[in-house]
Order: sequence, then structure tokens, then C-alpha cells
Amino acid sequence: MKFIYSKLLMWVPRTLFGRLIQKMLIKLAEWFIYPEFRRVSITKLKKAIKFVIIGFIIYQLSLFLTDFKESREKVKLYYYLLTEQRDKALEIYFAEAMDSVRNTPEYMRFQIYNETGIEVPKKLPARIMRVMIDECERNEVPLKIAIKVMRTESRFDSSAVSPVGAFGYMQLMPATFSSLYKKHKLEGGRTTTNNVILGIRMLGDLYKKWKEKKPDKAWELALASYNAGPGIVDSLGGVPPYKETQNYIQKILHSED
Repeated sequence: MKFIYSKLLMWVPRTLFGRLIQKMLIKLAEWFIYPEFRRVSITKLKKAIKFVIIGFIIYQLSLFLTDFKESREKVKLYYYLLTEQRDKALEIYFAEAMDSVRNTPEYMRFQIYNETGIEVPKKLPARIMRVMIDECERNEVPLKIAIKVMRTESRFDSSAVSPVGAFGYMQLMPATFSSLYKKHKLEGGRTTTNNVILGIRMLGDLYKKWKEKKPDKAWELALASYNAGPGIVDSLGGVPPYKETQNYIQKILHSED
């Protein structure tokens, strides 16, 4: 059912009728997949039913009040009014359930898989997934790249520490963490959440920097800077001749696993 749901989300209908069918099928799939969609308050349900009834009455009045010559255009108008009422009903009915669903670990893992094709482990906390999704949207970082960086750097292990002292999910060096922490004025110290926030913001800053200089190779140079250090990449004006860095870029940008 989740596979069907993902296909429905990616379907792009070309007609109004197709879009209506898509919306109906998506809501039906959500009803079956997520129990939260069935737990809505009676008040919300009554409002949803009220909108549907009003829409139905408008439609019936359109048929009664219009003559034969004008009925086609008038019915079309009232059809759109009915569609609007239906959408309001669906919005009321599903808004409450969607708020509770979107922050569940199951939904976010599905969202990440749907966008990236990568299955994140169940040990990755929901708050970290939410931070990753939100920070990637804010900083022009594709979620797939951020997930692959985290997987390559720490294997999704928040306690990972490298031989040279890099730590956390995003394997930031202590000096780099402190500098970014002050720059972005975060609070709480060396938390796992801050580690992820600063790692993604660093990726975003590096990408924007190289996007201005070499837009066709911006992500290669941004990842090279993240792995080998911005200084060496700046001095060379390109990817360093380090096998580790070249493999790092290949693994994140060109590997399909």
C-alpha cells in the first residue's frame, strides 16, 4: 500500500478529472496506511459533513433554477463551487490527523525514502530526521546528499568519533563546530541536534560559495571542502588529488546504493 501511495504522490495528471481522482485515491490510501487519519474529533467531522451537504444543496439548486440553454454553464459554475466545498471538507477532516502523522518516525522515514530512495535505520531519532528535512529545505541542500553525508561520515551513529577528533552524526571537527556555533548563534552546546544543524548549514554555505565560482562543479567542490577542508580546495581551485576525497565525492554524488 505504501508503494502505491508513493506512486500516487509522484503521478502528475494532465486533466482536472485526473487531479480529482488522484486526490481521492491519495486520501483513501492515507486512510488505510495511517490510523491517525481515522481519529478525528466529532466537531471536525460534523463540520466536514456540513460542507459536503452545503455543496450538494448548491448542486441541486443549480439543476432546479437554471433552464435548459443556460444549464450547462451554470452547472459547471456550481460544480466548481461544489469542488471548493469538498476541498474544505477534506481539509478540515484531514488537517488534525496530518499534524500528528507528519512528525512520526514511520512517516518521516517514508518521506525520506520517497525523496531519496534511501532507507534510514530505525535507530535514527524522529527529531533528527525532522531537523534534517527542515534544514535541507532552508539551506538549498538536497536531502539525498545530506543523508549520504551522514551515512558516510558516521553510519548514523551519534557517538562516532574519528581518529583526528571529528565527532557526531556529521563528523565536525571541534574547532569547526565552535566557529559555526558562534556564527549561527545556536544554544545548547555540543548536542546531536546542533551537530546536524551545523553540518547541513556548512554544506549549504560551501555549495553557495562554489555555485558563484564554478556552478557546474559546485557540489563536487563543496563536498571536497567538507571532506578535505576548505583551505586546500581554495588553494587548488579544484578537487584535491586525494584518493579518499575523490572516493568520498563519488560515493555521495554518483553511487546509487
